[in-house]
Amino acid sequence: MRSNLKESIKTLYRVFSKYPANSNMKGSSNYGDSVLEWNAALFQKPLTELNDGDLSLFTGKVLSTWGSITDLKHFIPRILELTAEYRTPYEIWILYDRLEMGKWTEWPADEFRAISNFNKCLVYEILTDGSEIAEENFMDYFTTLIYYSNDVEKLIEVVDNISCKYKYKHLSNFICNQSKLIFENNIIEGFYQFGKNVTKVKNWLSSKKFINEFTNGYFEHENEAFSEKVSWAEMILSQYKKY
Repeated sequence: MRSNLKESIKTLYRVFSKYPANSNMKGSSNYGDSVLEWNAALFQKPLTELNDGDLSLFTGKVLSTWGSITDLKHFIPRILELTAEYRTPYEIWILYDRLEMGKWTEWPADEFRAISNFNKCLVYEILTDGSEIAEENFMDYFTTLIYYSNDVEKLIEVVDNISCKYKYKHLSNFICNQSKLIFENNIIEGFYQFGKNVTKVKNWLSSKKFINEFTNGYFEHENEAFSEKVSWAEMILSQYKKY
């Protein structure tokens, strides 16, 4: 994990430390005594020692049937830290859906900035990580981050300023898998299939600047095993640009 991402996680812990643990979190009456058991299990460990399994149930239910916004804010530094380690509790789409449900963009400025900065650092991380686990998770992470972004131009700016070879490997997979959905169906595919931010992503991918940069990336890394897919991706984008 790169230093900028580590620092953004430290900031999350500092900013959200004012929200105390609540071992009496409320839940739907449909769960009966299960909520008492869930609360007891969740608070058996310090926050920083909770793993993805410990937080899975909470992440899936928070704000819908168990826990409040204040409870989410207590756990969010650890949930995002695990996400940065490719150990997202539950699904990454569900996590960001919960943040949107909680209207995180309207939270106090320091909280909003901490999450926004984490998102930018995470985008940088996943695009410059050449590991197998990064490749396995890239599609879910990238589609989630661009779909739920409140300022997708900032994330695009991060991407544009990356020169690492893994950027071309990951984005070529993204383009080959998502281009028809984005350009013809006007959706970004993930856990949900909606059109939020799709126009901005479409304009970015079909821009002369991006296509030229992607073409240069192919020539720069044409001896890499993934170069053929980069070439396919460039041809796909050039074709859509014509129309």
